[in-house]
Amino acid sequence: MAVKEHVGLSLRVHALAATLPRHDWRSDERALPPNGIYLMFERGERVRTPDGPVDRVVRVASHRKPGRLPKRVRATFGSPYSGQLRHAPPLRAHYSEALLRREAASPPGVGGPRFEDRVTQAIRLSFTFCVIPVEDADERYEFERSLIALLAQYPAAAPSSRWLGRFSSEAAIAKGGLWNVKHAGARAMDGGQFERFRCRAEGSVGGAAGEDEVAGLYRGSAQTSAVHAAESLFLGALWWLRSTYAQHGFASRRDLVWTLQKRLASVSRRTFRGCRVYTAVPEPYGGRPIDLAVVDENDEFLVAVCVVYEPDARRRSGDLRYARLPRTSWEEVAAEGKRTRDLVAAGRVPVAYTLLVDEGGRYRDRDLPGSLREEWAPPEHPALAVMRLRAGR
Repeated sequence: MAVKEHVGLSLRVHALAATLPRHDWRSDERALPPNGIYLMFERGERVRTPDGPVDRVVRVASHRKPGRLPKRVRATFGSPYSGQLRHAPPLRAHYSEALLRREAASPPGVGGPRFEDRVTQAIRLSFTFCVIPVEDADERYEFERSLIALLAQYPAAAPSSRWLGRFSSEAAIAKGGLWNVKHAGARAMDGGQFERFRCRAEGSVGGAAGEDEVAGLYRGSAQTSAVHAAESLFLGALWWLRSTYAQHGFASRRDLVWTLQKRLASVSRRTFRGCRVYTAVPEPYGGRPIDLAVVDENDEFLVAVCVVYEPDARRRSGDLRYARLPRTSWEEVAAEGKRTRDLVAAGRVPVAYTLLVDEGGRYRDRDLPGSLREEWAPPEHPALAVMRLRAGR
């Protein structure tokens, strides 16, 4: 991805974060999920997005042990009964050091109970946070690492002139604008990872009946990591398709599926060699072939995609008018959505998608429960919208 695209992705992260419920140090721990990632905001730090100014993300954090998110947050803000802590979380350590350097009150690393109380009060007054539930530990680590790298290397805005982090001795903090040091130089989040992250943030995952009964089939860390990589591969292909849609001139679902397969195969050869991409794959245990599938080295399903394509009624395909192009019905879209859920519910695939490419906006007023709709709307197809329904853990 080019620098401009990464900066745009950073802006999208901020726009997404602005839509999530906000918490502060007084929030009830019972309102927080046991596992996830939290993004922190600091008073006075803002960034301008296409939708207007929003709070700037100043820290990305997670946790290692299962079920420890509420405790991790509590430690960051200090105990509700005392500002003193045996082990200072990274934010408190960095914040304390920068505060000491700014005021030159004592050498870095020297504090005391009164100073710790002061740090606690300052953090409580200045910081708020939002939480994205993420159950899988490997996925939490992936998101935390790639988000930190994205926001540090491609900031959506520079920190304000009064931001305390400018006094930090850590160059990653002072220059990157984040209270993060670790992972600042890692590989930045790409479009596919962001789409998967957005799905987690917007609560659009899961929902298939019977998932709990089959979840154990895919709990192995190697399999889980492969599924995450394959899903990011597919969502990254959608990101690419959105930016290049006008170049293709699709006439049928087969054209669309073939284009996605070609892109997936090309990228996978460079970034994820342990998978293969097929079209018209026979469904496990019978049924209509699956339009697009990403499988591992043993031909086990990682991601399955069922595609529905509705061309624009106002365009031509060569010399053929729309009457000669394939048309769909909403019943077909609903049937594909049900099949997607059934594939996961029966344990046949770990993750499945229904993808509706509605080029002319014919179904703009209809949605499948739990689906996500995006208005792609390139100049050539101003009504183009894409709806996707995800089933899986």
